[in-house]
Amino acid sequence: RYCNIINIEYLPNSIENMQGAFYGCEKLKTVSKLPENVKNLSWTFRGCTSLVDVCDIPNNTTNLEATFFECSNLIIAPNIPESATNMHATFSMCTSLTTVKRIPSNVNNLINTFNNCTNLQGELKIDANVTGQMIDGQKDYQGCFWQACTAEGIQLKISGNCAILDEIVGSANSDSNISVSK
Repeated sequence: RYCNIINIEYLPNSIENMQGAFYGCEKLKTVSKLPENVKNLSWTFRGCTSLVDVCDIPNNTTNLEATFFECSNLIIAPNIPESATNMHATFSMCTSLTTVKRIPSNVNNLINTFNNCTNLQGELKIDANVTGQMIDGQKDYQGCFWQACTAEGIQLKISGNCAILDEIVGSANSDSNISVSK
């Protein structure tokens, strides 16, 4: 929380692990470039409450656990690469988040991914490979949309190739404005 960085314009491409690198940088607003070889972005921007603009996630990235947790001013999610597998709490508590385009097919953990994303709306394609299996005592999608899509007048339409879309949406709380379109 003593970080004064406002913009990230360059990081060396040789970096593979950025776990927690900018955790709590409350003044950070933009991320223009991430290292091409980064695989682990877990907790990287957690608590960066001023973050509003992020470049797409590099193609080699697999771990996005809590990457943007509590980034309360992030409105549009960056594109998620096919290589991503873990999206546990990736956007949890991103209360301004409105737009996420797609969850790719290699993702096998959606636990709390959109927890408290109250303004999430539009269309979201989920091709994730979640099956309802247990991970650390929770189903691999548990809480994915808990307290999500609850702001007045918004609607989220979910489609995709995920076999259990109905189950994922069914795990949301009753006042969520989410529907599955097949």
